[in-house]
Amino acid sequence: MTLEIIPVYVENEIKPGDDLTELLLDSNPGSNLHDGDILVFTQKIISKQEGRIANLSNVKPTLLAIGYSQ
Repeated sequence: MTLEIIPVYVENEIKPGDDLTELLLDSNPGSNLHDGDILVFTQKIISKQEGRIANLSNVKPTLLAIGYSQ
């Protein structure tokens, strides 16, 4: 058994409700997926697909956060 890690590049931005499997297959035509292969998605991709997105202009940093940034 071997472990092979193959990065996948998706051209379009992930939007809430997107079908991740469809995006994966469309972005990698001719990919050699086989029965038993394991696909791993980052939490960021899952959060975007689930619509768990925060508008950073609405986030107010605390005084402590501002202190850390300087």
